[in-house]
Amino acid sequence: MLEFFRKIIFKYEYQLYISIFENIFDVTLIDTKDYFEFTPGILRTIVEPKHARSVQQLHSHYLSRAKIVVGEVKNISKNFTRSYLGVDDHLSDMLVVPASLVNETSFYRIKEITKHLETNLYVTSKITGCKYGIGKLDDGYELRISGNSNSTLQ
Repeated sequence: MLEFFRKIIFKYEYQLYISIFENIFDVTLIDTKDYFEFTPGILRTIVEPKHARSVQQLHSHYLSRAKIVVGEVKNISKNFTRSYLGVDDHLSDMLVVPASLVNETSFYRIKEITKHLETNLYVTSKITGCKYGIGKLDDGYELRISGNSNSTLQ
């Protein structure tokens, strides 16, 4: 079912997802800077300014295939979030967090409801305030996630 889903776009918070997905999809990373910053190490840079280089890593150093866009997201197209995609069983639970962070409803068709998916839906809804629903189809299920975010993609 992955052949229906070719492109995925992430905001900067999702480096873990990006490194996983970049070998499966055409991935675009959107960030306001061209590097990842390990936040817990920033306090040390106040007393040791040279330490800044060790807490910063260029996106291009850990992403070999992803397109990197340095800029800011303004809004998201309805076509991006309202596509009825067929999603692989192992991917459906990973899409919960990104889908919960947009102000649109995302729709995905999946073959089965896994425990990982149920757990991610429940925990993500508690953290982000997103709403979700699962409907039975003849050949599987439809998952709807209504995001809850003030940020939008373009």
